[in-house]
Amino acid sequence: MTIVACSCKSSAQQKHEAQSNVTPATPMDGRKEVTAVPMKHQKQIALPGIAPGHCRMLGMVTAISPQPDATATGICGQTPCRAKVKILKIIGYGHSFNQTLVPNKEINAYFVFSLKPTAQLLPDLTPPLPGLKVNSTFIADVSTNTEVVGNSPPWYQVELYQVQESK
Repeated sequence: MTIVACSCKSSAQQKHEAQSNVTPATPMDGRKEVTAVPMKHQKQIALPGIAPGHCRMLGMVTAISPQPDATATGICGQTPCRAKVKILKIIGYGHSFNQTLVPNKEINAYFVFSLKPTAQLLPDLTPPLPGLKVNSTFIADVSTNTEVVGNSPPWYQVELYQVQESK
């Protein structure tokens, strides 16, 4: 039995180089260096840490529906949960996010835990959310809401968010 080796690199090394998008270069002294090769622009690349079916974005609240959702039970039947959000930046996508979101586009957002501070409303929610108002900026993972929560779909669902300090 004869074994033929076609490459000196292990499959783990090849995989690492493919993931890090680098190309080996050999300088004159024979040492190997690694130089970065710019990635070609690709749409909706799945990033680690973003759940499947979600898009991580930086957004700004532009309008809030002042009334609670009359058909909702729970927190959204008591406090406002619907808002218009302007996308300021797309940070990344999880696997299988099938919508196209772009900066400067306004979307309808449904905040599952309301737009009010949650410390007293939902004392078991950890960490408590600080609440959002018009012109608040935040980072959140949004998903497409499969249930219609308004008359103008699509609606995007926001669970947890982080408020960004204005500069």
